[in-house]
Amino acid sequence: MPDLGNINFIILFQITGLLAIFAIGVVLLIDHFRQNKNLRTDVENQQEQIAEMFKIVQYLKQATDDLEQDNKELRKEMDLRGLYDGATDTHLQAINAARAGATAENIAENYNLIAAEAELIVSMHGKGSQQRKH
Repeated sequence: MPDLGNINFIILFQITGLLAIFAIGVVLLIDHFRQNKNLRTDVENQQEQIAEMFKIVQYLKQATDDLEQDNKELRKEMDLRGLYDGATDTHLQAINAARAGATAENIAENYNLIAAEAELIVSMHGKGSQQRKH
């Protein structure tokens, strides 16, 4: 007859081994879930940071576009001012009259300018012009 004590001990040893393997598996599975949770949190944080960086890039792009537009306007203004380097007092007075609302005909008569010159001054400096006033 076989020794039942030894068989019970072997079965108990095998069950203990299986429980230990099961426990290790559970611990590894829990660790895996924790790592996944940490990775998900990291990904969410990185997505938030990317969204913030995207907003900053959009703001910087808009600021750059605004600066480029300002630069273009300033260049136009500088070019325009260069045209006035040789301007006479008559021309400057005609420009001020155009800014005050005088018509091209009035400017041509009062400042002894040709009609085309007076019209140009009114178109550039008159009340309805889109140019930046100096």
